[in-house]
Amino acid sequence: MQPIVAPNDIRRYFLTPQESGELFIMSCLLGENRDIFFPKLNSDLHITKFSDIAIRYLADLGYEAFECESEDEARQRASEFIANKKWPC
Repeated sequence: MQPIVAPNDIRRYFLTPQESGELFIMSCLLGENRDIFFPKLNSDLHITKFSDIAIRYLADLGYEAFECESEDEARQRASEFIANKKWPC
């Protein structure tokens, strides 16, 4: 069992399957050879922190994310946390 590492300061944009399909079709219809298309995204709706993804993932598995002070603490106490339905991060 390994702790999950998810940086708090990394943010990424994600598209829904519908949005990615629309972007693909538009690029096929409107683009020329070697054109690159970038979607215009609303940062309030599409930007997600990696740490938020990890927290939601653990919740889906039935665990609460527990933020440790260090990697050593997370590794040493992993069994204790997991037994209490918490996952070291």
